[in-house]
Amino acid sequence: MGDIVKELINGLPQIVQFFVPGAIFLSVFYFITYTKVKQDDSKYFIFKSIIASYIIFSTTNFLSQLIFNIFKIHILGSFYQLVSAIIIGYLVAKFYESVLFDKILKFLKIARNIQSDFWKDVVDYKNGTYIKVFPKNDDKVYYGYVFKVEESEGSRYILLKDCDIFDNGNKLNNGNSEEAGVIFNTSDLSKIEIEYSPNSYKKSR
Repeated sequence: MGDIVKELINGLPQIVQFFVPGAIFLSVFYFITYTKVKQDDSKYFIFKSIIASYIIFSTTNFLSQLIFNIFKIHILGSFYQLVSAIIIGYLVAKFYESVLFDKILKFLKIARNIQSDFWKDVVDYKNGTYIKVFPKNDDKVYYGYVFKVEESEGSRYILLKDCDIFDNGNKLNNGNSEEAGVIFNTSDLSKIEIEYSPNSYKKSR
């Protein structure tokens, strides 16, 4: 038993080097992009982590050597790799969600949707997205801008701000309060109409 523990302790540097950076990278990427790992995909998490760790290790090794040659500064390997995994994971996730990456796919004529979440693909939080919400078994129509979309316990919820309410075409209120909001469960809606701001790139997709 003691030999096994000793071997595990001796092997910790290799575990840190060839698994942990990749696991951190993937965890940061999944967190930023709100990616939910399916049960089938989770089986390959270790394999993906090892591949990502190798790429991070090779990249950081090259950069640390370059920095040492230029500035004569030695960077601690393991700590540098862990910090780099966080930074690279964040940057890759942001690029993955960026307009630039979407335009690159369009330029390459790749029609595949990179977003696993439908709402993340259609809602433009930066320039504003207004929607008309038609609840089931209700004559009222709600019009407001999408402030947030969240999933909880298998249900998808939409939070509308600056919301106007119409009943049979008659406006019941003035949606001029930034503090007030209305939350809808998408399963309770019969129809949703989306309206983008004039400068939104999503309207031309």
